[in-house]
Amino acid sequence: MGSVDSGNRRSLAIRGALFLLALALPARLAWQGRDVPFLGHFHDDGLYWVSAKSLAEGAGYRIASLPGEPHQTKYPPLYPALLAVIWKIQPGFPGNVTPALVVSWLALPAYLLLTSALLTAMGVGRTRAWVICLILAAHPRVGFLGANLMADLLFCALISAALWMAHRGEKPGVAGLLAGAAFLAKVAALPLLVTAPLCYLLRKRHRHAALFAAGMLPAVLGWTLWTMRRAPASTDPALLYYTNYLGYYRATVSWSDLPLVLAKNAAGLLANICDLVLPASSAILPTAVVWLLALAFIGAAIRWARRAHALQYLLFAAGYAGLFLFWNFPPNERFLLPLYPLLLAALVEAWVEVSDWSRGGHWSPSAIRRAAVVLAPLPLAGLPGLAIGGICLGHAQLPGLYEARRQVLADHRKAYEWIRRNTPASANFIAFEDPNLYAYTGRRARRQPASAMTFYRLTDRQSILEPLAALPDAAAGRYRYLLVSPTDYPDELLESERVWLRQRMEERFGSRAVFRSGEVRVYELGAK
Repeated sequence: MGSVDSGNRRSLAIRGALFLLALALPARLAWQGRDVPFLGHFHDDGLYWVSAKSLAEGAGYRIASLPGEPHQTKYPPLYPALLAVIWKIQPGFPGNVTPALVVSWLALPAYLLLTSALLTAMGVGRTRAWVICLILAAHPRVGFLGANLMADLLFCALISAALWMAHRGEKPGVAGLLAGAAFLAKVAALPLLVTAPLCYLLRKRHRHAALFAAGMLPAVLGWTLWTMRRAPASTDPALLYYTNYLGYYRATVSWSDLPLVLAKNAAGLLANICDLVLPASSAILPTAVVWLLALAFIGAAIRWARRAHALQYLLFAAGYAGLFLFWNFPPNERFLLPLYPLLLAALVEAWVEVSDWSRGGHWSPSAIRRAAVVLAPLPLAGLPGLAIGGICLGHAQLPGLYEARRQVLADHRKAYEWIRRNTPASANFIAFEDPNLYAYTGRRARRQPASAMTFYRLTDRQSILEPLAALPDAAAGRYRYLLVSPTDYPDELLESERVWLRQRMEERFGSRAVFRSGEVRVYELGAK
């Protein structure tokens, strides 16, 4: 009896050590970025932040930074409601971003705990599940998200919780409620409303399917009704960009664009699945190798999920990935993060089988086939070597990126201070990082969004650039000032295109420049 207790304590100690070790790298990154220098970089994070401010101040769930303060009808309210607590307790900005980061970062240990529970429920040993969570937490993208005010880790934690409860099958209503909470973190949880009941129905558990749907539907219907009643009635793509996912999609993607969107998204899906497992691999490996590896990883995940009877996770993964094939923004590692535990579980199991074989263990023909799917594309040592190298490279680069961002932000803050002191409180701006401008100055602003097709029409760039330079709203007299920075459109445009855009702005408005700091410019457009 004593030896059993001793073994249990040793196993618990190992799992506890793995948990703390998994948190070490993300905690270090969060400490290095505790001033949240990238706030506003994703744009989503800035909008979460100012919507949280609106909630905290009792103004309702609105985009406080946007002229007219429309209701927030694009991003569900769960994460902003969490941030609103910080605004309520400590309303002083930017001093409140550090406690907001602490609260947001706590989603990471929750994600690891719930993912460990999910994997264990699917038959992965407890210690091995924590090894998988250690690998997950070491990914540079996970650490970077943990050091920013983004909803992704909260979303992933809730997805893991919903899948865990759904897989266990004991409390489908609770699983549905957790899925509803995930939907209120990000609408990308919507496939669960189909895949989870479908899984129950395939197993002839009709009551479970109904209970899950009943648990999730109130969140989906509630948010849908909110958006239908409060979304601005507009056909302006710029306003739709802020307030309506589907409206913006219809305004910017035509039927003739769909084949191009599907093709590019499929390629992006494969590349970023490969980058999840092998960070930065798509930048160094030939495209054909990247696609082959991604297909091998997908095949391994399907085979492992079937063996582990993880139908709930497998169906969700298929529905979730399918959603991104049609979306008007290529999928990246951040969006695909909910699939990462499934991929890791399959690959770790395959490597365990390789290890057993290398030590003289017996392999069944089916085990040989499963491992061959994963290991055939690269030599035996290639996969872990690439993964470790990518993780180390990513973590080595992030502190430098923080510092570069702080230098850019210093020029922005000089502009913000000038704006706060020298412009009317009622003046509206066009600025790429509009939530930041509002948070620092109280002036409302809006960006001129690049077309959704920027990411697809790689050979027709002028049709993308000209609308950005045209500033139609400024011409209509609705905006008085324009803030231009060298870091505008970092994901949408090439560096040469950003230089062209700044030069074009200088040609048009240079004589109206009212402030300069480094490459940051404030132009007065003339609207009153």
